[in-house]
Amino acid sequence: MGLDNDNEFINNDKILNELADKVFQRIMDRFSDIYPLNILSNEEEIIASELARLYTVLSMLEEKEEYLKAKIIYNKIRRLERKLEQL
Repeated sequence: MGLDNDNEFINNDKILNELADKVFQRIMDRFSDIYPLNILSNEEEIIASELARLYTVLSMLEEKEEYLKAKIIYNKIRRLERKLEQL
């Protein structure tokens, strides 16, 4: 490739990235209320959602009487709860 082709590639890549950003923003504007594509904006929200998932897993494991696996999940929950308290 010559210099012109390299510059053209860089310009096309920049244009594609800008287009992708605009498409993503339009999708979020139009469908964020009905589609669970919420982008978590901070660490607290991420930890809270992970805790909810882990509590569900813990409950399922306890119902199946898989206590060793449940203990592992419980320990993960405790670590995340401590981390959440520190925020």
